[in-house]
Amino acid sequence: MQNEWPPRGSTGFDKYSFFDCGAFGLFTLSDERFQPKAYGKRAYSPSTFFIEREKRAIDPNKVHLWNELGPALRTLGDATTVLDVGGYIGTFCIPLALSAQASGLDLTFHSFEPGPTRELLAINVQANGLASRVTVHDAAMSSFDGHTIYRFKTGGSIGGAVFGNGSSDDIERVAPCFTIDRFCKDVVGRMFIKLDTQGHEPDIMNSARLTISQKRAIWQIEFIAWAARKDIGGQSFADFLLQEFYLFEGHREINALTMPDFLNEIDARASRMADMTLIPRGAPFVENLLAQVRQG
Repeated sequence: MQNEWPPRGSTGFDKYSFFDCGAFGLFTLSDERFQPKAYGKRAYSPSTFFIEREKRAIDPNKVHLWNELGPALRTLGDATTVLDVGGYIGTFCIPLALSAQASGLDLTFHSFEPGPTRELLAINVQANGLASRVTVHDAAMSSFDGHTIYRFKTGGSIGGAVFGNGSSDDIERVAPCFTIDRFCKDVVGRMFIKLDTQGHEPDIMNSARLTISQKRAIWQIEFIAWAARKDIGGQSFADFLLQEFYLFEGHREINALTMPDFLNEIDARASRMADMTLIPRGAPFVENLLAQVRQG
């Protein structure tokens, strides 16, 4: 049966928690500390979801991600390629892909998540009927092409990192890794790139300069204060972004004058981060999109 997992007769559902997110669902490990509570709640068994339950149509207007990023994606238009770097279990690509589909936009998604987390991501993509739209890659993005050690903290969230010092309790996997430039060199058309890599964003973007200059992609990145101050090529990551992009947190624009106070503000937040939208300077669509974002 389509979207049936595990196969009939198998066991193992007790290992997973299923979250009802309205018109879509997500799996995560039952013993995972971080749960996607912002996206939904436990409602029914995984077997019911896969085998019996008919999912209702999604309303893009009720999806936070679509309200936030829909204007940018509509500006880019059909045939846009979306890179979801740090795909986790699908909390970004699934609601966005379903919303785009319901809105009549033909988008292609590539979601990157190495190691054991990728298995849950692939299950979630399949369960939501998105296998033809979302390609799941068992790989990481980094500052070089090759392979890297991907570390998972035991007893924590099922996401991992490709940098930092490991401990004896870490689960380690060897994973392929790519630069953005290598992966994007043959991509035709407009692009949207999302990075959620726990502070690895400066290294990834510093190795994506051809993509930044030639593809004129719109980006959404996890913007962490300590990473924003990191030196890349003789300037801070924050200054590099200001040179290449217009920066927004939601509808709030951050410029060179407000950046120091903004970094101090982020430092004081419990999360110590912000989700930043980066609109490329000089792109043909920039004035139209800037007007939409600034007006809210």
